[in-house]
Amino acid sequence: MTAEWVLVLVVSLVALELLSVAVAAAVGGMRMRQAMAEMRESLKDLQREAAITLQQVHDTMARAETLVQTLDKTAKEQLDPLACSARATVAHAEAITSALAAGAGAIRRVAGAVESVATPATAAGAVSKLATSPMGRISLVAAIAGIALQTLVLPAVRKKAPPSR
Repeated sequence: MTAEWVLVLVVSLVALELLSVAVAAAVGGMRMRQAMAEMRESLKDLQREAAITLQQVHDTMARAETLVQTLDKTAKEQLDPLACSARATVAHAEAITSALAAGAGAIRRVAGAVESVATPATAAGAVSKLATSPMGRISLVAAIAGIALQTLVLPAVRKKAPPSR
């Protein structure tokens, strides 16, 4: 009987060993299922966070695009008229400068003519010669008209010129 008891004892030990392996496998399987469930949950959380982040990036890009369009519109509406105004101011300044240069030239010519006719007798002789010939009369009328135009037009141009800033 001792051999039978040894055999029963060995079979019992093997059965216990198999049972402990089966329990360990079951516990390992349960832990693996739990770990897989936790991994799925973590993956879902990660996907939710990624979706939120992508939405925020999309919203930010939309706001940036709106800002760019607003800046472009503002630049076109505000800076274009300013540039036109600046061009007009420069054109007025050029016109005034040209008129002043023409006036200065006329004054130089008159001063030169006055110097050349220093004596009253010479001036009277020159005027009588001009007054007697038809071309002289036309020249006198043209000179008087030029002086009148410069006297009347130059102040009007100054009034129309925009104030300098």
